[in-house]
Amino acid sequence: MISEYLAEPIFAGFKVRKSDCSLVCKTASGFREVMFDRYPGYDLDRKALALEVTANYSIRYNVFLKWFEKYSVKDLKVQRQIPSLGFDNGMLGGERTFCFLEDGRGFKSDAAKYRREVLKNATYVFTNFGTLNDMYRNYIIPHIADNCKFFFHNVEWGLEMMVITRLIAPEDYEKNKQVIMNRFEEINALKDPNIEFYYDRLPEIIADMEQMEFKV
Repeated sequence: MISEYLAEPIFAGFKVRKSDCSLVCKTASGFREVMFDRYPGYDLDRKALALEVTANYSIRYNVFLKWFEKYSVKDLKVQRQIPSLGFDNGMLGGERTFCFLEDGRGFKSDAAKYRREVLKNATYVFTNFGTLNDMYRNYIIPHIADNCKFFFHNVEWGLEMMVITRLIAPEDYEKNKQVIMNRFEEINALKDPNIEFYYDRLPEIIADMEQMEFKV
């Protein structure tokens, strides 16, 4: 079913990766991806067994994440698959999961409805966050304005925002850095495992990062 999506303009340059049922476009700067997680479920409305599908939309920029490999505690293979940001349908205002009935009833209309949902969300993500400038304007600025209160990822999330700020809006770097560092302190005080592996090394990591000449 997802191979048919390749005919849509938003998926120009994408390929199907059958191993994990994904649409992937590798670029010089990283990748764009829609991954379809599938698992057995039950459609409560139609009271029938179903295949539940969750689409996850991701973008990765290598500019920071490749450099961070030397500090990462993750397996290198895992580190190289980490996106810079990601959304599922629920985060984009729709239902997080979509059900296809196991007996095939209504498949054609379900598939058409789901295709519209995927195209809408893929267009939103890849249009609004498709470049580092977009990422700064539409993602980093709102998070900084909210004092990064929705920070729940690992430490790479905040450090990557610092790097993108240096590249796109260096005049905002010190201000944004302070907001991010304040949030690091807050989540460290909560003994959050997302930061504990890196907290003691943050001064070293940030000093190294601030001496780097990152290039897009």
